[in-house]
Amino acid sequence: MSVVKGDLNVHKLGLSPADEESLRSNIDTILHCGADTHHLHSYARLRNTNVNSTRFLLDLCVAVKPKKFCYISSISVANCSPNQKIVPEGELLIEPTESNGYLLSKWTSEKLISRYARYFNLDFSILRLGNITGHSKTGYGPYENNHFWSFTKGILQLGSFPTLQIKVEMLPVDITCNLISKLLNTYQDGLRVYNITNPVTLDTADYFSILTRRGYPTQEMLLYEWQKQLRHLSENNYLTPIKGFYSGNLGAISPEVKQDNLYHLLLKLKMRIDINYESIIDVYIHYQENKDLMRLEPITAESEHHSAAGFASP
Repeated sequence: MSVVKGDLNVHKLGLSPADEESLRSNIDTILHCGADTHHLHSYARLRNTNVNSTRFLLDLCVAVKPKKFCYISSISVANCSPNQKIVPEGELLIEPTESNGYLLSKWTSEKLISRYARYFNLDFSILRLGNITGHSKTGYGPYENNHFWSFTKGILQLGSFPTLQIKVEMLPVDITCNLISKLLNTYQDGLRVYNITNPVTLDTADYFSILTRRGYPTQEMLLYEWQKQLRHLSENNYLTPIKGFYSGNLGAISPEVKQDNLYHLLLKLKMRIDINYESIIDVYIHYQENKDLMRLEPITAESEHHSAAGFASP
């Protein structure tokens, strides 16, 4: 086995002509899971890294000899359109209205893959992942600068969480990787799409109830009352860098996620991906406490003390 270095942000990944020719002739599978995942960058800024790299890898896939292509996408790509009531396990046909550059880059890449799959009829798959969390046994994971955990810790600092229709969903990284590796050893002509999220979810209130029982108490608040606190967040609150995501309308219900293809795959592979949330949250909290990652700085602003009185926060 050899390693060929490349850069997703550079034309043709910055490969030398010799390396490009070698890849065209010798590889048989491409797993494309690299991307700039910054959710505040524009589509124009992300196009080279997230879209043009996909186009190049698709060209590589159909050159010299046919290759299997597996693309890691995001379940959130369905949120590009407010009219997307269902997330199908197939091509997303509704045109996007979302301005989020990351989601638009994923949507555009999916459309490219669908087009190549129709034209070449090769074994192409799109895997839309949800909230991939730490290892199910060790707890190791990306807790710093991670949106989900920043949201969680910021709410624990406030002591209050909003009433939301949005569900909490987790799928440990080791379970996800095991599923993907097994999928890569299955073959089928044409495009396959899988919505790979945990089929079991938690209500927001149930999630914070678990954390309360682990020594991190919060209280539920009406959304509009909770959002008032965002105006006065202290700099040390984990929500501060991402508060723009939670300042608008959060009352929408998440689209229904179809998973028939996933269920058939799991049956074929004799796998289960559901988890016990109580147990897995214990693992994650224990890991972060041991690594001093659950240190929650107190809220110091007087206005925040006032606004947080009488309640307490996903």
